[in-house]
Amino acid sequence: MPWEKKVPLLIAHRGMSRQYPENTMPAFEAAVQAGADMIELDIALSSDGAFVVIHDDTLMRTTDSSGFVCHYPSDEIVEMDAGHWFGSQPDSIHVPALDEVLEKIAGRIDLNIEVKPFFPLNQSGRMQAALSRLMTLLDERGLREQVILSSVNFYLLEYIRELDPDMRLGLIFRRPLTDFDPVVVCESLRAYSLHPWHVQTTAELVQAMHHIGAKVFPYTVNEMPRLRQLMAMGVDGVFTDTPDILRTELQAA
Repeated sequence: MPWEKKVPLLIAHRGMSRQYPENTMPAFEAAVQAGADMIELDIALSSDGAFVVIHDDTLMRTTDSSGFVCHYPSDEIVEMDAGHWFGSQPDSIHVPALDEVLEKIAGRIDLNIEVKPFFPLNQSGRMQAALSRLMTLLDERGLREQVILSSVNFYLLEYIRELDPDMRLGLIFRRPLTDFDPVVVCESLRAYSLHPWHVQTTAELVQAMHHIGAKVFPYTVNEMPRLRQLMAMGVDGVFTDTPDILRTELQAA
């Protein structure tokens, strides 16, 4: 079968997010133990200019607090309970700072760090300063070759490209949320990869991205039949909530 010709990377979407609260240290550790090829995590900017690991711009869905992430300092955010909504014991799982993830997980597995463009529109300079610090941090830890920085925001990625001509960048794409030609944008950015919604991934798109030297990692794929379809298109990897299950099924195929 065509899909058997190439085994894609299995990228743990927010860690092992089917078994543990998303974007938490237990979810990341479980992904490492499960043999995922890469971990995807989300970072947003706190009020004091530090990156914390959380998906939403607000705190309500995944913590015991409320309000916007950008309105709280990082030292308060990392004390928030991030497990109660998932059924975990109160206060047992906290919101991690990016520094903690890099210290405990980076170097053991590749990371796709999605940078959320959540910050006041009149304070874009704070995001630029934070991105500069992030690049320095990756340099100091020797992690440039093990990290992809991704975003749905073209301008944010463009700024990172200005900071570093070699950083691996990933463009997240989903229509109608992002209405542009992903091939043109990725070529302009010299992007490492395109991350399209799996429903909108086609063989033609994969071929066009490969033609400009970029990889294709669709999101979020949790069932083997859909993975087989995408493998037939030639995708290079998928974001998945179930890397352990897909790995087992791939090995058994």
